[in-house]
Amino acid sequence: MSEKNYTYIFSGKVFPERANVNYSKLNMAIKWKDYHIKGMVSILLSQITARFSCDKKIVDILTFRNIVSELIRFMVDTVGYTNGCGYDIEITSCIDSEDNITIFGVNIENDIENFSKQRPCGVPEIIQLANSEYGPYLRFSFSDLRESIKNPSQTGFFCFRAIESLRQYFVIKYSLRDHQSWEKFRNCLNIERDKIDYIKNFSDPVRHGNRIHITSKERLKVMADTWDIVDNYVEYGLQNLKQCNSE
Repeated sequence: MSEKNYTYIFSGKVFPERANVNYSKLNMAIKWKDYHIKGMVSILLSQITARFSCDKKIVDILTFRNIVSELIRFMVDTVGYTNGCGYDIEITSCIDSEDNITIFGVNIENDIENFSKQRPCGVPEIIQLANSEYGPYLRFSFSDLRESIKNPSQTGFFCFRAIESLRQYFVIKYSLRDHQSWEKFRNCLNIERDKIDYIKNFSDPVRHGNRIHITSKERLKVMADTWDIVDNYVEYGLQNLKQCNSE
């Protein structure tokens, strides 16, 4: 009796779609944990199709999606390198051989409503910080938060850089050196050092040109902790603005 194979078909897009990116079928093999995965990727008119098979059922589909996304991103970045263009990709869905369909969201937990309720305030309040002394650092931080969602394999790098952007406020404001500014940052925002160090552990290898494996569970913790830190900075800035306006 032949062994059962599990099939996973991912779909996605290359952006901007008007670029009309094409890449003929590329066969590839993935070694991940005790999985031995084989498959192919093709891009036609900027539409991505990736088909993989494995002799075992893959339980952590989100981490698998991240691995597939990283491979396809490298393919597309290679095309961009050769023709001097900048592309982005998005893997939007997966269907397996048991007809299970997974639609990947654009946010962290596929639960935008509940996630937004965890934030300390809404968009109008945060925009008040845009033209204040807190704004420039927050803009850099938000751009890195966006990239941390779009680039799963580099989540730690972008999350830590988002935090470093906020720390620069204290560097400039109080003319502090590296160690002093971190201490001031943690004290003013009431942040435990362990939380920052955990994120940094997933950033340092990438910052130095290396790579690090991150599971979907680890990635979720890194992002949740980072968002908590940014929340504290937003609250800190709004409280100080309110105090200044009342004087």
